[in-house]
Amino acid sequence: MTYQEIAVKYPEEFAARDQSKFSYRYPRGESYEDLVARLEPVIMELERQENVLVIGNYFVVSICKYLAIIIYHF
Repeated sequence: MTYQEIAVKYPEEFAARDQSKFSYRYPRGESYEDLVARLEPVIMELERQENVLVIGNYFVVSICKYLAIIIYHF
């Protein structure tokens, strides 16, 4: 679905997500905030390694980049 279709079909959910994309929890899903809390210990452990390859969907990779910015102040 496009964002326009979601706005028409689910206006309340669309408005709630628009208010806070970071903390909005998708129905039967998780928010960026949930994912950060879940991935942070993993990222901290991975930072002790020399070479790391992360394979994930856009959501996971976005959070990894977000955490890298926080940790390394990029």
